Amino acid sequence: MPDLPGADAVVRIEMARGRDQVVLARRADTGEWVVASAADAPGDVARIEALVSRLRQLSGPPLDAPPSPREPLEVRLTGRDGRVLGHAGFLTGAAQARDGSGRPAGPWIALSQTPALPLWPSAWSSLAPPRIVAAEVARVDRIRADGRARLPVAEAARVALRLERLSAVGFVDAARVNWAGAEAFRVTLADGQAIDLQTVPDGEGGFFLRLTSDTLAEVRAARGFAFRLPESLA
Repeated sequence: MPDLPGADAVVRIEMARGRDQVVLARRADTGEWVVASAADAPGDVARIEALVSRLRQLSGPPLDAPPSPREPLEVRLTGRDGRVLGHAGFLTGAAQARDGSGRPAGPWIALSQTPALPLWPSAWSSLAPPRIVAAEVARVDRIRADGRARLPVAEAARVALRLERLSAVGFVDAARVNWAGAEAFRVTLADGQAIDLQTVPDGEGGFFLRLTSDTLAEVRAARGFAFRLPESLA
């Protein structure tokens, strides 16, 4: 895509294969990159600009025929005026340029290496989970319809350690998770502040975790995201 302008001219990048999609966009007010498809999580500027630079360098010899048909991974870049700056579909070992209508705009070309285009938000975001220090967790309660039950000390310590080690890898937009039937917990810190937790299975053997707090700004800032746990919280 040698005619593609630099990253400064791009305001939106859409990458999709079938129903899997990630959308990166510049905020209209600040110009900062966000992951628009994941609750506007902060974008990783260096990674996004490197993507645009890599796409500009794509070139290769033409192929006589396209590879065997399969669903392509499509990339669309849009400029400030809403004009499509570049549109391509990637298949194993080849890429085909497309015009703004989605129709093929040129021949298939052979590529020695296609750019890395993961379709999960954390690959394009600088988001970090709230920092929770295990030693500052005073107690953990399980919340049920009939009231609270304080977890034993050893079990509460395991919960605290899992929260301290929480990662943003694999996070998703919390609004896209079905929280029906979620397990609920309340973590009380040594200073008396509380963090409410909800967990549900993620359908892949792990769990989604959502954190909220009335008083902790860092936790409030992360309430729109669901983080992943490899196992049940407690």
